[in-house]
Amino acid sequence: MNFKMIGHRGNPSEKPENTMASFHSAYECGAYAIETDIQITKDGKIVIFHDDSMERLTGKKCSVHDLNLREIKELRVLDTDQQVPDLEEFMDQFRGKEMFIELKARNERGDRINHGLEKALHEFFKNEYSPEIHFISFDIEAIRTMKSYNKNYSVGLDIAKETQFIWESMMNDHIPDFMDYVIPEFSIVSEEKRDIKEYGEKIIPWVLNDPHDLSILEKKGINKFMTDRPCFIKNHIK
Repeated sequence: MNFKMIGHRGNPSEKPENTMASFHSAYECGAYAIETDIQITKDGKIVIFHDDSMERLTGKKCSVHDLNLREIKELRVLDTDQQVPDLEEFMDQFRGKEMFIELKARNERGDRINHGLEKALHEFFKNEYSPEIHFISFDIEAIRTMKSYNKNYSVGLDIAKETQFIWESMMNDHIPDFMDYVIPEFSIVSEEKRDIKEYGEKIIPWVLNDPHDLSILEKKGINKFMTDRPCFIKNHIK
């Protein structure tokens, strides 16, 4: 099967996640696309960052939306020389590349965060959107909102084990027409007993880090997947 790797937060197994170094590394390792996360700053700028708290990656005990862009640019990721990228510089580097941009619309408790993110993202892309850009989120309302701004936007829903009931509902009925992709946690796909080959092109599991699991995707007719280890996995793709 012609597998297509997506670097999950770039290549975090070798470079600090969601940094320019990580994204460049993922493409160099043969990823056809990268996945990243976006949040909105106190002054309304969009930056590339995953966690609700900045502490794990920068040592700063606050959230992205507590700081303005200038303050965030003063921080460094995991004590390296890497900054938190903003969306503008990210696009300047990777415009024309395939990418999956995750809107961090809610925190792990389900509380709404990053208010105004969808509108700011639409304002950024409304004059330069291209089909290789895909907007994804665990929050179905976030991607529904993006689709309402522009019916041509490509959108997808992330699904974790905690929200597996959404997967079950879609597999028992159908994937909503407005949804271009479904991005389930890999264990959900590996445990699926139903024949899901008809949805193969729409399903992108996260994250596959064991090359032995490629055979599971092949049996299910799925050729795209997200990985934290693009260089390692690439060596095991026939």
